[in-house]
Amino acid sequence: MKLSPKKRIMEAATRLFYEQGFNATGINQIIKESGAAKASFYEYFSSKEELGKKVLRSYQAGTLRWLRSIVHASHSMEEFVGNMSLSVESQIHNGKGFYQGCPVAMYSAQFPTKTGLYRDDFSGAVKQWEKVLIGYLEKQKSLGKFQPAFDPLSFTRRVLNLYEGSLLMWQLSGEISYIKEFKNQLYEIYSLECVHRN
Repeated sequence: MKLSPKKRIMEAATRLFYEQGFNATGINQIIKESGAAKASFYEYFSSKEELGKKVLRSYQAGTLRWLRSIVHASHSMEEFVGNMSLSVESQIHNGKGFYQGCPVAMYSAQFPTKTGLYRDDFSGAVKQWEKVLIGYLEKQKSLGKFQPAFDPLSFTRRVLNLYEGSLLMWQLSGEISYIKEFKNQLYEIYSLECVHRN
């Protein structure tokens, strides 16, 4: 079944913005690669910026689904560490498509930090990630997995820092060791600082 022009435009833009960047991708290229008519573009999107916002929401939704799938598959913190690190490694080694790191983070790096386009959307994405992880960690804490003073927000931010930082350093250096160390570092912050000990 052939996709509608709107979906073809979205698919082309989602891939191109990720692979070559928002600023380096023109409307004409999106139209050409989507196989849609130019009139179709303006029927569905008033501007490249509006399309960019919808693409960002697609990146957000995909990343949120990924994070929720890890949480739902992890019945213990040991499983969470293993599942998350395995998922990051599998993204790196997946030969099915182009991968250069978290799409939301890669997209956000193209815009000025304080006054850039979509700033509230990027901030909202982070808050969604935090909400998912904090909910999971609070449940683990209620099961007695953590010390009473354990702070789910602080731990969540350390996990996200490790995740985004490992991917960024892998991309900058080309060294897969940054990805391999992710699991060790994630387990270290869990085992040394957060595990409830009797």
